[in-house]
Amino acid sequence: MLESVINISEGKDKSLIQRLKSVCSSSLLDVHVDSLHNRSVFTLAGDNLVDDVKSLVKAAVDMIDLSRHKGLHPRFGVADVIPFIVLPGLADTPMEDAILARDEFLKWCTNELRVPAVSYGPERTLPNLRRQLAKENSGLYEETLYSPKTGVIAVGARKALIAYNISVKNLSLEEGREIASDLRSDELRLLAFSYEDKIQISCNLVAPWVLNPSHVYKAVDALAKDMYGKIHRTELVGLLPRSILNDIDQAQWEKLDLGISKTIEYRLSQIKN
Repeated sequence: MLESVINISEGKDKSLIQRLKSVCSSSLLDVHVDSLHNRSVFTLAGDNLVDDVKSLVKAAVDMIDLSRHKGLHPRFGVADVIPFIVLPGLADTPMEDAILARDEFLKWCTNELRVPAVSYGPERTLPNLRRQLAKENSGLYEETLYSPKTGVIAVGARKALIAYNISVKNLSLEEGREIASDLRSDELRLLAFSYEDKIQISCNLVAPWVLNPSHVYKAVDALAKDMYGKIHRTELVGLLPRSILNDIDQAQWEKLDLGISKTIEYRLSQIKN
């Protein structure tokens, strides 16, 4: 079994997001909407996965104009990032299956949807791809297909990661960026954003079996306190594997915005029932 976590560049228009949800049929597990980033994360898995991902991406391309998009999060496409994900503990699905799904979806994007698509995965990380796309004349997509309205779709193959936000009070953006820089590693990708009177530390836990949300919370909390900052709230973006949740003290779940209902396994069981 594969999962797909589709990042759509729209987080403000509730009516549009509802229409996007309606095309996903039975494979939709979760939608995380973020108006600050102007971005929504759709988590899909199940028997109709590929067909529903295609329906969602086509609808997003039809409805959204990237040239009018404003939000804190970096983006290069209407359907910005589409990873096909191997899930730990749910099935013995090899990475080769995720790569095959990715490559077939890339062909569909280019040949049928007529939107340029580029790949990431074992061969090239998403941060490296973003850096390449930011360069002029990168050659990563065909100029004949590119449109400022749709942008470029990044299609990937990867293992499960956890997207996680930690908001901190009484810090400057410079201090937030210092925390992100200090903690950034191969297992943890971080960005810092300023909003209202707070700083958001946006995290991708690339190896959550090594660094889980509890570890990241403690690390951010310690550095923030050194700067006289205080954690305001935490936010899980999407879902997490149950095996990762089981490694975290249950007494910490509420503080960390975690729980059984936010696991991939629980949401899959709700679909089957």
